[in-house]
Amino acid sequence: MSNQHRDILSVVVADQDIRDVKAKLDAIEQVFPFLIELTADEIIQLPRINVANHSFVQDIIQVLETLPVPLPDGISRGEIKKDLDLYDQLDGLSIDYETMLKKLRNTATLAGSEAYKSALFVYRIIQTYAEASIPGYGAIYERLKQRFAAQGPRETAANTNNTTQNANNTAQNTNNTANSNDNTAQNNNNTAQNNNNTTQNNNNTTQNNANNNTNTRSK
Repeated sequence: MSNQHRDILSVVVADQDIRDVKAKLDAIEQVFPFLIELTADEIIQLPRINVANHSFVQDIIQVLETLPVPLPDGISRGEIKKDLDLYDQLDGLSIDYETMLKKLRNTATLAGSEAYKSALFVYRIIQTYAEASIPGYGAIYERLKQRFAAQGPRETAANTNNTTQNANNTAQNTNNTANSNDNTAQNNNNTAQNNNNTTQNNNNTTQNNANNNTNTRSK
């Protein structure tokens, strides 16, 4: 049977590597102690910068270099430039980080999916054997069935049919193998019996030849 369940991932990450990564993330936060969290409502209320108004902000900074615009406390060319520079720096880092974060999340999703898919395949095999009343599978299937029902199957109907069919094929292949072994054993027994018969026939032929020779000498 072709291996339809080969995992894309087969990776072991050392616990120390995970600890090292977490330590580096903590170090990043220490480098940027000013980082803050905003609620969804706070983000909605903020005017957002984009490519077009980024250029607009740059134009304002340039104007303030030469034009003495009266400004209230808290707004100055220097503060506007610092905010824009910080945006440019953090936005560049965010793009790199989001790319890595996307890979982390996608890889975690794939690893979890492969684990669940393989576990589901094993479950279907156990189910098939239990329903066939093969000893040793019934009690295990009943325990797994309760756990399976409690977590709620999240597979699609197509995946369910494919998984069940593959499990049935596996069970059938196992039965076919067992039958083939039985047939092979029977053929071996038949071969042995034929060999015994051949030996007996050879012995009878030898005995007949001996009897014929004895009768000839007697005449």
